[in-house]
Amino acid sequence: MSLANIPEWMIPVNDKTDYRNMLFSESVDIDAFQLPLKKALQEENLKNAKNIVWKKFAGQPYYLIYSEDLYNPQIVNAHLSDSVGFKKFTKDEVIIFLSKDLNIPVLETQWLTTSDEYFKYKNKNYNSILKVSLNNTDNTILYLDLNNLKLLKVSNKNTRLRRWLYKGLHSFDFSFFEKYRWLRETWLILLSIGGTIISLTSLILGYRYFDRKKSKYLRKRF
Repeated sequence: MSLANIPEWMIPVNDKTDYRNMLFSESVDIDAFQLPLKKALQEENLKNAKNIVWKKFAGQPYYLIYSEDLYNPQIVNAHLSDSVGFKKFTKDEVIIFLSKDLNIPVLETQWLTTSDEYFKYKNKNYNSILKVSLNNTDNTILYLDLNNLKLLKVSNKNTRLRRWLYKGLHSFDFSFFEKYRWLRETWLILLSIGGTIISLTSLILGYRYFDRKKSKYLRKRF
């Protein structure tokens, strides 16, 4: 059995909620965007826009306008038709939206400053990543990027066990080795050499076994 996927009969997953679509959906309801995009792009810091994304969060529409920094857009309130307002989400706003509006049981929240055992961000900028632990039977954890209004990862008991059994044992993907990469690489090289030696030993033993069988067969026949 592959350890890449842990069967649910071993570690059941009771929470089937589609958090990604529930929290951050790319809106197709154009009528909700009261602020004309042309007006927003007249702002001095938005004139060099490279990419624009229409998003909804907490029931409100927003323009995500990317300029030079493709990881950190300007978030513009699109439900205000008369003025251009910029938005930065706080932890308290997210907690209220999750617990009161969506009835999602929030246990605790934490701003990330670096990676943890279950999440690594390719952007390497953790300043906007909010880790939200839910109070349910699966111990679900949500990793929210509040700069880009994205749900980056959903973690539960099943996926966490998979992480330790598969990534941990296959590639020594532990936070300790992040600080001492040379030690991790040394361990991997030693294990690879050991595995090669064991494989060669098995081949030699197998060859000798069949060679003895062959010799006995030839002696009996002739």
